[in-house]
Amino acid sequence: MQGILEFPDLCHFLTSLRGRRDERLYSGKGSEKSPPASRRVQSQGKGKTVSFDIEFIRKLCALLREEGLSELTLVDGERRLTLRREGGPAPPPSREARPEEAEEEGHLIRSPLVGTFWRRPEPDAPPFVEVGDRVEEGQVLCIIESMKVMNEIRSDKSGVIQEILVEDGAPVEYGQPLFRIAPS
Repeated sequence: MQGILEFPDLCHFLTSLRGRRDERLYSGKGSEKSPPASRRVQSQGKGKTVSFDIEFIRKLCALLREEGLSELTLVDGERRLTLRREGGPAPPPSREARPEEAEEEGHLIRSPLVGTFWRRPEPDAPPFVEVGDRVEEGQVLCIIESMKVMNEIRSDKSGVIQEILVEDGAPVEYGQPLFRIAPS
């Protein structure tokens, strides 16, 4: 798409450009109104080349990090710039428990894959389960989105939900505890 820069982690990519010149990314000789070639990033599409000041993009990347935004799109006439942050550091666990202690208190449902934890099937829908709900073996407890695929996570035991260990929308790792169930 014209004027859109999309990289898995644009902020990291731009930081890595310091001290490096790649002719595919930089162009022009610069003028009083435009930054020199070493200070611009260009994107091509549909026969047009659009340039952006790299310092401006760095400031936008800092804004993404500081405000916790995942995407930012700027449109200025024919120029359009979309910055996306992918992944990022996982938030700290909501409750720390030693593994031997966890098993004593109830059965843990763990994440079978890396992705994003969702408590509800759609943004406006009620959560699949709440603390105190009785669940049956095979019942859907949550969704983990991985590589744009929604994966239903089902209970492997019947019981009562004691604790939901992950916040809605938080990234999860393989094997990370998601729910604590009191088996019945």
